[in-house]
Amino acid sequence: MKYSFINKNKFKLASGLTEFFDYLKESKNPFIIATASGVNNVKLLIRVLNYS
Repeated sequence: MKYSFINKNKFKLASGLTEFFDYLKESKNPFIIATASGVNNVKLLIRVLNYS
């Protein structure tokens, strides 16, 4: 399993979001999440590929 890291100091994660990511990582389907953050207009991109 490969996934990009998140710098938690730069992002304020909403309550429950971390658990949501954990759920997606445990699922068997690859997924891509792209979202625009209101904090400093930073774009957060998470790619999860190659489950094995």
